[in-house]
Amino acid sequence: MHRDLRWDNVACCAREPRRWFLIDLECSAAADAEVPTGFQLTGWETGVTLVNGRYTRKSDIYQLGRLVEKACERLELSDAAKEFMSALLMRPTQQRSSAAQLLSDKWISCVGADCRAAGAQPGER
Repeated sequence: MHRDLRWDNVACCAREPRRWFLIDLECSAAADAEVPTGFQLTGWETGVTLVNGRYTRKSDIYQLGRLVEKACERLELSDAAKEFMSALLMRPTQQRSSAAQLLSDKWISCVGADCRAAGAQPGER
C-alpha cells in the first residue's frame, strides 16, 4: 500500500499524458499492516483513515477519494460522477466497494459518446 496519497506523490507520464502513477514509496507497507503508535501522515484524517489501527485497502480507497475530490471541487459533476465520488469517500469502516468494483463503475468504464464527450480518445475508457 502506498499510504501517502497526495498530489505531490502523483506523476504524469510525459509520453502518455493520460497515464498517471504513484511515486515516493518511502511510507509504503503491506496492506492491513499495523501502524506504529504516533505515526500519522499529513493527509490522514484522524479517527477516520485507519481501521482498528491499521491502514487497509479501504483506507487507500478513501484517501484516493479525498485526493480526487480536491481535484474536482471546481467542476460540475454528472450524477454518475457524484455516485462514484460518494463510493470513494465512504469512510473506511463503512466502505462496501473494493478497488476492482470501483474500477468497473459506470462512470469509469464509460463507452461511446459519453466518453468521447468527456475527452476520451479511441481505445480509452
